[in-house]
Amino acid sequence: MRLEEFTSLISSAVLGREALLELKNGLPLGVDEKGDILLSQRRERTLTTRHTCVVGAGRSEFLQRLLLLLSCVYKKEEACFLLLSPYKEYGEFLRLKGMDATAPYILNAAHFEYAMNALKDVKEMRERGEGHPHLFVLLDGVEELQGFNRNGDLEELRGVIELLAHREDVDVLCGVDLVDSIFKGYPGAFVGIGNCLVTAQKDGKAYVTYVENDASLSLPMEIEYPADTSLADGIAFLNARLQECGEA
Repeated sequence: MRLEEFTSLISSAVLGREALLELKNGLPLGVDEKGDILLSQRRERTLTTRHTCVVGAGRSEFLQRLLLLLSCVYKKEEACFLLLSPYKEYGEFLRLKGMDATAPYILNAAHFEYAMNALKDVKEMRERGEGHPHLFVLLDGVEELQGFNRNGDLEELRGVIELLAHREDVDVLCGVDLVDSIFKGYPGAFVGIGNCLVTAQKDGKAYVTYVENDASLSLPMEIEYPADTSLADGIAFLNARLQECGEA
């Protein structure tokens, strides 16, 4: 599936206000076997944290395409994105005209600490009713940095999640390698912090597992996500579409 196809599907789905709110509250991941949009947040009870965890060989590609989709669902003035990663590809999002993105290049523990201090400032600002209505915090690959994940318990990622707990206007999008953590073989222990675990593949397919209200795990559901378009081409396409609509 190409990005163009999925954005067209989103455009069809958001013709009404209720459909738009459903996409914003749920976050579109991809399409299931029936061709319906599958959302990351579907739990009825209030979540401790709106957290979507992505694992697997194609986790970064999946997260990057998800960010492109979110830029279509949220207007620039409705959401801001803090992208924390050692992967330089996330710097490309600074070129996306429809997204208010900050993407510091996280290369070591000191950089991450600076970013955490900035995140604390953003949290305090939002508690005063200032800033964008919605905040997205993305973490991808930070557990690979030297000196991180010393105890195998993903302490740094947990710190971010705990800082942002009990906020319905914040989403944490997390890409993590669980192989060397205490969660090896039991990913439900990690996704239990939030709601949704995505196991991404490199062929544009992924499997989505949810934590149910009784803390049990749903059976994995296969989805297809827009992976055929390169990140640079996807950004160029969305910028051109904004230009056509007179929003850039």
